[in-house]
Amino acid sequence: MNQAYRTIARYFFLFLLAGTSFTFQSKAQSAPDFSLTDVNGTTHHLYTELEAGKTVVLDFFGLTCGSCQTDIGYLENIWLSHEGAVSIWALESLGFTPEETEQFVSEYGGSYPRFALEGDNTLLDLYQVTFIPRYFVICPNGSIKPSIVENIENHVEACSSLLSQSELIEPEEENFYWQVNQQELRVHFREPQQGPSHLYLYNSLGKIVSSEETIPSNSFETINLPLNNLPSGVYFLQYLSPKHGSSGQSIFLP
Repeated sequence: MNQAYRTIARYFFLFLLAGTSFTFQSKAQSAPDFSLTDVNGTTHHLYTELEAGKTVVLDFFGLTCGSCQTDIGYLENIWLSHEGAVSIWALESLGFTPEETEQFVSEYGGSYPRFALEGDNTLLDLYQVTFIPRYFVICPNGSIKPSIVENIENHVEACSSLLSQSELIEPEEENFYWQVNQQELRVHFREPQQGPSHLYLYNSLGKIVSSEETIPSNSFETINLPLNNLPSGVYFLQYLSPKHGSSGQSIFLP
């Protein structure tokens, strides 16, 4: 890749970090991936759920939020009526502990998984959550729709019939997803073979901290991108291909 291309890519990344809402406005973007452990000790990985064909509803809520308490009934009905097809993840976003969050569940009900972010704002920043309750519906292909609670059901139904929903993202030929495996960032993607493709991982300053080159085949491939003991935080993963140009996702490294 020539220097001019890398310079453009770097400034594009810095533009994203400057506060743009590109993640949710661009139809080429997928939901940022993450893993979390719920208050019962079970770990959930977003893209594992999506790969299983499930729609995931993210509920950023707070224990002292009155509207959040009222919305539990809506969410529980969706959870029960779409059993096995929809995952609802409720993320306590005001800094309360897992024990306090579990007590909240006992008092207000709801049988879907609850998570306590305990003051860690990483996911709030990654999903640009500035108020609660805040809802996102993520289809199995990774497309994401912000929603109000009354419209979640409609978005869930749309996810089940993506081929007829032109406003939702359809999987792209070069679509890729990622997962963290110990000291490696494991990236899975598909790209018709047309020469070398590149993966770049940028930190919050726009500096390349890891990179790999590959010549992919016509099936899904896996590249292990070394993390070299990088600190926890939000990074930007960029995929450059000779056919499709640049694709990217904001990601969180735990």
